[in-house]
Amino acid sequence: MTHAEFNQIASSAADRELWGRCVRGYEGAFGTGCHIDDAGVDGRLSFYMPVAEWELRDTWRASKFNIEDPQSFWHSISDYPILHLNMMGYKSRRGFFKAAWLGPLRFFFAKNEPGLDRQVDVGYLAATDILGLFALFDKWRAGKHQPSFDMDETLRRAV
Repeated sequence: MTHAEFNQIASSAADRELWGRCVRGYEGAFGTGCHIDDAGVDGRLSFYMPVAEWELRDTWRASKFNIEDPQSFWHSISDYPILHLNMMGYKSRRGFFKAAWLGPLRFFFAKNEPGLDRQVDVGYLAATDILGLFALFDKWRAGKHQPSFDMDETLRRAV
């Protein structure tokens, strides 16, 4: 990831451990820190949460995505029996001693397990720490926080 405001730094072992504890708090979820120390090559952390169709539709509405347009992917959700909410975690240097966490959000759709047939980018969350990022994830799912499509602005608001 490269943007003017984004200076990615590697996650630490403590970051990965805390991330994994957060992920395990969601039923059926998996990702970095759950079984092995599996950060991505670029240091990103992952979180996948299986959801029922009604949960994904509620989160879609909370994201203020279009449901009226006949071309909207909303009308194809039922074609995919395997649904996940996805958040990645990227640590960014924000000044000399500060860091922020960027969380790109996606909906994942699959017809077979394992697999990914489609994804829809939802936007970005950002917070000064991992716990804050997961708190925003919960607020997003509850319709109380709107992700932004502007990564730089999201990071600026985080610190």
